[in-house]
Amino acid sequence: MAKPRPYLIPLLLFFISFIPRLLLLSQGPFHLDALNLAIQSAETLRTHQLHFLFGSGYPLTVLLGTLFVWLSSLAGVDDPVRSVNLMSAFFGAFSTIALYMVGLKFFDRKTALLSALLFSLNPLVLTLSTYGMGHMPALFFLLATIYFLSDPADVRRLLIAGFLSGLVGASRIQDWLLMLAPLATLFFRPSGPANGPGGRSPREFLLRAFFIFTGLSGIVLFILHLPYIFQGPGYTGQVGTFFQLAITENIRSIFSYSMLVAGKYVVQILSWPGTIVALAGMYLFSRENRHFARFLGLWIIVPFLFYGSLYTLSTRFLVIVLAPLALLQGYCLARLFSYGRIFRLSALLALGTISCVNLATVSPLLAFRHQHAPMSDFARWVGQVTEPDARVIAVDHCLFLQHYARRPCLYRPCNYFDNPQEALAQFRASLDGLLRSGTPVYIITPGLYTYDPGQSFSSMMISHYQLIPVGERTVEEWYRAGIYPEFSEYTLYRILPKN
Repeated sequence: MAKPRPYLIPLLLFFISFIPRLLLLSQGPFHLDALNLAIQSAETLRTHQLHFLFGSGYPLTVLLGTLFVWLSSLAGVDDPVRSVNLMSAFFGAFSTIALYMVGLKFFDRKTALLSALLFSLNPLVLTLSTYGMGHMPALFFLLATIYFLSDPADVRRLLIAGFLSGLVGASRIQDWLLMLAPLATLFFRPSGPANGPGGRSPREFLLRAFFIFTGLSGIVLFILHLPYIFQGPGYTGQVGTFFQLAITENIRSIFSYSMLVAGKYVVQILSWPGTIVALAGMYLFSRENRHFARFLGLWIIVPFLFYGSLYTLSTRFLVIVLAPLALLQGYCLARLFSYGRIFRLSALLALGTISCVNLATVSPLLAFRHQHAPMSDFARWVGQVTEPDARVIAVDHCLFLQHYARRPCLYRPCNYFDNPQEALAQFRASLDGLLRSGTPVYIITPGLYTYDPGQSFSSMMISHYQLIPVGERTVEEWYRAGIYPEFSEYTLYRILPKN
């Protein structure tokens, strides 16, 4: 019997993965970062100057978004939001192929195929593939890096892997940093070559290979960030603020309650049957290949411990650990398929249960989001009921209001831990000045109550001003990445001075 052509299964996996993502593509940006990516990508195309996102700037994510905005415009699609959403759908499907190739390289065809299917149907992976973010491109380049690191002694593959690793960092620098330690284990496997080039010992050769890999990766990362560095203090100041918020103020202990929340998220994302199958896969595989099992374990543990310790923990951060978990799930089911009839039926039952639970978790929500964009609609409504010269007090939702309502925001003090009285007094003086000048000022519900430790801001507003309700709308929250239905009632208030 003729063997199937090597490109046939990856091609089928792409279409099986891409078509559902295309049919469930979000109508709006859904997430604040998706809207920001769409705006910065469109501006990059318009000005031919690379714009940056919050944090390190994520240059490759912006460049890919720009590419899809340009390609979409050639096809007559002038909405940059739809374009960057399509980018995530493409890279979600490409990531499925990349995971299949990794499974083929380190496991076998059956494990690779089962892992790719479970990964493609994972509710978080599927969700993040329907709106524009940098997670799917970063995950694709990471999986491609691992594929080419299957033989670190091959110089050509090593250089390709180093280049691809730099692309990971240019997509999401935090994922790149977190994966350096797990990737290092691939260079120090027990069964290395008998002699490295030039008569060096295997350990010395692989150590040098690791330094070449990280050096090339760092060079690619630096080159892609150069356009931002040349833009001056505006960018460097943002990077400093980002790392201060992300590393110093944002991290709890690994023994904090948020770590339990992160664990609960992973179990919910995998489902209980999926979690049990993944744990069984880790147990079985660690007995067969301790070296690669150690790599998979570090791939799961290192990002989980970091992201799980953050005050700003979101389920979307944990997508990086789902690829190794899918490989372990696929390995467990492949082992069961290799045994007797009862085990094969059990594997089929487990595969069907996990797939059905995964689809039932997010399909209705993604179908709703394909037809509706509540956050964008809310912002448009604010634009309809407020005066053209009005200001709106908001925090995370400012970009939506600026883009869809065409209303400038009045920024207020906001902090996770404390809002100093001096900052509150300064804000109140600015607000009083606007009200005296006759400028209409409004505030939305999250602008009143979020980032308000001790309720210092909301208490000040309620005690010193009249808050006249204008109306309310139902809005979908984005904070947990959109795999759970989270809807809130947002009220728009007109602010007037108290007599």
